[in-house]
This record gives sequence, structure tokens and C-alpha cells, in this order.
Amino acid sequence: MDTNKTKNLLLLVLTVMMLGSTSILAQTLNQPTPADNPNLAGNSVWTAACGSASFNEYYINFTWLP
Repeated sequence: MDTNKTKNLLLLVLTVMMLGSTSILAQTLNQPTPADNPNLAGNSVWTAACGSASFNEYYINFTWLP
């Protein structure tokens, strides 16, 4: 009976350690910025990245912190 409690405690400790390590490995994404539409000629970067029911295509660039 005592070994069962020890195994459960070990499992709990390992679970908490694994969940804690995910926050260490997470990346922070910066705000997306509008990108040039490759389907149109020229350099026409949009003022906003948006989509709607009739128009659902947009291009954005995003960066992240290391």
C-alpha cells in the first residue's frame, strides 16, 4: 500500500515538472504585420490584415522572440 502512494506521488511530481517545462519552451509571437500580395503587381502592402465572408485571403508576416 505504501509503494502505491509513492508511485502516485512520483507520477504527480513528474506531471507537474512536465507541465512546468512547457512554459519554458513557449515562444512569444509579435503582432502580425500586413504583407505584400503576391497576386498583384507592384509593392502594395495592405494597411490591415483582414478577412470577410466574401473575401477570405490575406497575407501577413510575423516574427517571434527567440
